Parts: sequence; C-alpha cells; structure tokens
Amino acid sequence: MNRRHRGLAPFCTLWGKPFVVGISNPKVFFSSLLPQFLGWPGEPGSSTSLELIVLFVLIKFLLSCAYALAARRMARWLKNPGAGAWGKRATGCVLMLFGGVLAVNAFA
Repeated sequence: MNRRHRGLAPFCTLWGKPFVVGISNPKVFFSSLLPQFLGWPGEPGSSTSLELIVLFVLIKFLLSCAYALAARRMARWLKNPGAGAWGKRATGCVLMLFGGVLAVNAFA
C-alpha cells in the first residue's frame, strides 16, 4: 500500500521543511551568538567562522532527521484508538505533579 494512502508523509517532507526554515533564518544566531567565538581578522584560526557555520548546518540537519523519525513513529502510535486516552492521562499526571510541587514550595 502506498504511504500517501496510509496518511504518512514521506521522510523527505518531514525533515525538509524544518531544515529549510532553520537554515534560511540563521541571522539571529550568526549575528548575536557566533561573533564572541571568533578571533580577529588576520589572526591564526580566524577561519573558524566557516567551520562553525558548517557545524551549525550539520547539527541542524541531524536534528531535523531525528525529529522526522520521531514524528513517523509518533504518527503510527497516535493512530491507535487508545492513544488519546493515554495522552490525556499522562498530561493530567504531569499537571498534578506540577501542582503538588508548587504547593510544597509555596508552603515550605
């Protein structure tokens, strides 16, 4: 059976969109965070900007792949009828835990 008929998006679509968005808008990262790790022009090792940019692209690519694989697994799991009920139970437990921690810290 074809994937499109099962409702699963192809892997390239799942990782491609976030990767393109992250790569096309790095101006905040490269203008605010990156310069503090760069040396002065002419110093030995001043080519680190290119190395850091390549490292950024590689990490972004790997994270996008990991998110795509996780999305495919979650999509298969969430198609089960009982998945919604378990999700609500887990969310309720987490919220009760947060409330308990807040109450303990507020009155301690």
